[in-house]
Amino acid sequence: MTSADLMASIEVSADCEVGLRRLHARDAARFAEALNDPVIRYWMHGVPDPYTEVEAHESLSVRPEGADNTSDLYWAWAVVDSEDRLQGK
Repeated sequence: MTSADLMASIEVSADCEVGLRRLHARDAARFAEALNDPVIRYWMHGVPDPYTEVEAHESLSVRPEGADNTSDLYWAWAVVDSEDRLQGK
């Protein structure tokens, strides 16, 4: 399955104000903030406490086994608003 296949399988209404894209290094601060939320931490066993922005940068640089930076399939996706800001909490 390619990223294009995955994106094609997602149904979003025409008036939706959010988007889906792969995570980027610029998302590290928000990613770290999310992983320090008590509700998210409850479901994410083994995440360091506190989870730092440095650890977020390290996590966001990892690719699935056998994939490299040219791979079309990424391990994580970001939900973003209409201004490309990472959403969720």
